[in-house]
Order: sequence, then C-alpha cells, then structure tokens
Amino acid sequence: MARTKKLTDPIYSPTNPTSEAAIRSQIDDSIQEVYDQSAKATDTVNLTGNQTIADVKTFSSSPIVPTPTTDFQVSTKKYVDDRELAIEADFNAKDAQNVKLTSNQTIAGVKTFSSSPIIPDPTAQNHGANKQYVDDTVANVVVGVIPDGTITDLKLSDGAGQVKARLLQAEQDIANISFPVSSVNTQTGDVVLSKTDIGLGNVDNLSATDIRSGTTKTDVGLSNVINELQFAQSNYGNISTRAASWTLILTDGNDVITVSTAAVITVPANATVAFPIGTAITFIRTGTGAVTLAPASGVTLLSKDTKRAIDGQYASATLIKTATDTWHLFGALA
Repeated sequence: MARTKKLTDPIYSPTNPTSEAAIRSQIDDSIQEVYDQSAKATDTVNLTGNQTIADVKTFSSSPIVPTPTTDFQVSTKKYVDDRELAIEADFNAKDAQNVKLTSNQTIAGVKTFSSSPIIPDPTAQNHGANKQYVDDTVANVVVGVIPDGTITDLKLSDGAGQVKARLLQAEQDIANISFPVSSVNTQTGDVVLSKTDIGLGNVDNLSATDIRSGTTKTDVGLSNVINELQFAQSNYGNISTRAASWTLILTDGNDVITVSTAAVITVPANATVAFPIGTAITFIRTGTGAVTLAPASGVTLLSKDTKRAIDGQYASATLIKTATDTWHLFGALA
C-alpha cells in the first residue's frame, strides 16, 4: 500500500487483542515489567561495578577475597594467620630478653636498681647477701685479742669511737710486748748464735787476697758464690791466644786475648753465658786479618760511633760488661 493511510477504526487480528482496552492493558503490563526489572537492578549485588551493601548479610559459604592492601579491606585467613605467626615470633624474641618471675636465668650487663632488691639469706658462697645477714655476721667478728688481757673480744658491734680507742690502746700494748726466744739449736736463755748453729759451719768470708792466693771454700747451697769466686781466681790476669772466630765463654772473662788471624768474636747473651757484671776482656790483634766484635741477639754493644773492628795489627780494644746484657767496647777501633 503506497502513501500514508489514516484509519478511523483500530485494526484487529486473530493473534492480537480484539479490543483497545485489551491492548492498553498489555502495554501497561510491559511497562510495569520494565520498571520492576530496573528496580531490581539497583537492589541486587552485581558482578561488576562499585556498590554499597547495607544491613547484615549472612553467607552460607565463606566468600573468596584477595589479600588486603588497605586498612578497611576484608582480610583472608592466610593474611591473619601469617600476621599471628609474625607477632608470636616477635613476642617470643622479645620475651627471651625479659627477666621472668620464675625459672633460672643468667642476667648480663650492669643493672641499676632505683630501689634495693629484696633477697633471702645466702646459703651458698656465691649468693648475694642481704643487709641483715651482713650485720649479724660482722657483729660477732673479733678483731683483736691481746695476750696480756688488756683487750679481749673486741667486736665491730661496739661503738665506732670505742673501737678506735681500744685499737689504739692495743697498738701501744703490742709495742710493749716482748717475745723472747726460748731455745735455738738446744741453746736456751740469752742465745748467741754462731755460723754452725744455723748450718754455715763451712762458710768463711774470703778477702781479695785469699782469692788471689788460691784459697777456696765449698759448701752446699752456696754454689753461685763459689762459682764466682772460682771464676775470679781462675781468670785473674790470664793471657790466651785465638786463631779463628768464636763466641766468648766464661773462662775468657778478665783475660787478655791475642788474635792472630781474621776473626769475628761474638758476645753472648747473659742467658747463654752469665759473665758477672764488671767482667773485662782485652783483645790484641797480632795478625793482619780483620778482627771484629759482634753482639748476639738481645745483647747491646756500645762503642764510639758504633765502631766494632780493632784498628790494625798490634792495636787493642777492651770489652766491659756494665749490665745484664750490656757491654761497652773501647780502644783502637775502626
């Protein structure tokens, strides 16, 4: 049909409503259904989009949520469990550093108490002692008993002034007490001791003349003195000769030693050869070879300009021990 046709009466068909009222009713129902669906859309939780849900909602199954990243988001069980374990571990670490009310602990470092701690009486040697225990113990300490009876059972529990006065008196009393020897080596009364009474019957004082003339004395326990005396006796003014390098020995002491060939003379440490302090040894270079003195480890050898070689044939130098490991060298040195 061409062009627009205006109908004055409604058109009806077998499948459509047969009256205008029925058609309007059907349209109204369709409109209401659209309105109802729109209302439901704003009252339900959608799969997407942001929404605010009011009132209490009870889930029959726990909802699955991601790990929270801000303060007010729902937390997962794992997030809570991990936080609990971390807090527990941190607590245990800090708790291990705390002093407990019970159980044994070792406390390190210096602890300063604002109030004195209360402790029981000690029962072992390494226990701390309380004031009452100390006071009770020192109150019965006897600090002075004088044999003549002037002061007896002086205790720290007496007044400080009284203790001081009695101690001063005790000091004076002790100064006045004599304790005579009742006997020495079966001798009684006023005893005059001889060298025999104290086990030195074989010991005599030796003069320099005795030593030079060969007088000797021996006695057990005086070996050091005897050695020095024998050393002095056997080495007084000897003249000896050397023809090679060597380390000084005890019998070289106080000798005049001629050296006929080139040689290095080593001065030993006191721990190796114990020359007496004051020992003097003179060296004469009789040959043409160089003669030099050298200190062993630990020895101090002092000489002018640190020269230690004897300066030419027929020149001489003297070595003197001035301390345990110190020697002085002087003479014709190069």
